[in-house]
Amino acid sequence: NATSALNVTGTLGTLVNQNGGTINSSTALYISGSIGGFNNSGLVAGKIDNQGSANLTITGGASGTIGTLTGQSGMGTISNTLGNVVLASGNLLLNDSIVATGHTVSNIGANVTLTSIVNVTGDYGQTGGQLILNAGSKLVVSGGASITGGTIATSLVSTGNYLVGNGGTTLVAAGATSSYTGVSIIANSLTGIGSVGNTVVGNNLLLMLSNHYVGGTLGSLANTGSVSAATAVYIASTGNLGSLVNTGTLSGNIVNQSARD
Repeated sequence: NATSALNVTGTLGTLVNQNGGTINSSTALYISGSIGGFNNSGLVAGKIDNQGSANLTITGGASGTIGTLTGQSGMGTISNTLGNVVLASGNLLLNDSIVATGHTVSNIGANVTLTSIVNVTGDYGQTGGQLILNAGSKLVVSGGASITGGTIATSLVSTGNYLVGNGGTTLVAAGATSSYTGVSIIANSLTGIGSVGNTVVGNNLLLMLSNHYVGGTLGSLANTGSVSAATAVYIASTGNLGSLVNTGTLSGNIVNQSARD
C-alpha cells in the first residue's frame, strides 16, 4: 500500500512508536504480514489496517505517558477483520472506531480513554484494565459486550443531567446479548450527587445514581419510582428544570440552587 506511512509485509516481533513519535498518514499502518505486537507511546494519526490473520495486540504508554490512536482530522479507524484486537497494557487514548467483524476487541489490562463516542464492529470483552469515559463519551458495540473484570471510570460534570432509572447515562451500548457481571464503576465526586452504581437496560450498561441531579437544561423530570437519599433531587446553580412530576416516592430533600423557582 503505497500511501501507508508504515507497511509491514513480512514478520515483525514488536513494532514500537516511542513517546514523542508520530505516524501520520491517511493509512498510518498497513499490515499484510504479521506483527507480534504494536507498542504505541506516541501519536498514530490515520487508519490502522491489518490484513493479516493474526490478532492485533496493542500496548500503550507507561508512567503517565499516553499513546494516542486517532484520525488525521477527527475519528480514525482500526480495521482488523481476520482476527481479534487485544488492548493489552499501558495507557491509550482511543479516538478510532474499530472494525473487527466476527471477532472481539478485548481489554485485558490497558487503561483506555475515550473522549467521544467510539464504535466497535464486533464484540467487546474486558477482563482487566480500565475503560475511562470522559464526559460525553461512550462505547457502542455492534455485537455483545462481556465485562468480567477491570473498571469503568466515568467523568461527571456539574452542567450535566444525571437521573435515576432508565434515564441514566449510557456507558456501554451493545447490539446483542451482553453480560456485565464483573463490572466495577467509579466516578469523580460532585456536589449534589450521592452514590454511583450501574444498571443494565436491555443490552446496555447505564450509570445509576442514588438521586436525581440537574446541572443543565431539562424540560421535565418525571420520577415514577422510589428514590431514597439524603438529597433526592438536586438542582445545581447551572441547572434549569422546567417541571418536576412525581408519581413515585421521593424520600429526601429537594435542593434547588438555581435561580428558577
